[in-house]
Amino acid sequence: MAQIMHTDVRPDTWLASILGCDTYRVSFPDTSSREAGFPAVLKEGTVFAYAKVDPSDLAGIAKLEDGGFRLVDTNVTFDKPIR
Repeated sequence: MAQIMHTDVRPDTWLASILGCDTYRVSFPDTSSREAGFPAVLKEGTVFAYAKVDPSDLAGIAKLEDGGFRLVDTNVTFDKPIR
C-alpha cells in the first residue's frame, strides 16, 4: 500500500473567485512515508480545500480523513476500445 510523505497545497484562484474565500487543491505527489501534516494555511480562517485521489489510494484517503476531510463524491470513469 502506498504511503504519503509530502502534502502539496496549491491555491485555486478561479474557484476562490466564485466561492469568495481562499481555496486550495490538496494532492500527494510522492508516496514514501506518512509523516507530513497539512500546512497551517488549511487550519487558519475560512478556507475551502478539495482533493481528488484514486479510490485505491487507501493511504491517501486515510490521510485526508485524518486531516478532517470527508468523502462527498466518488466518480467512476468507463472506457471502451474503439475497433
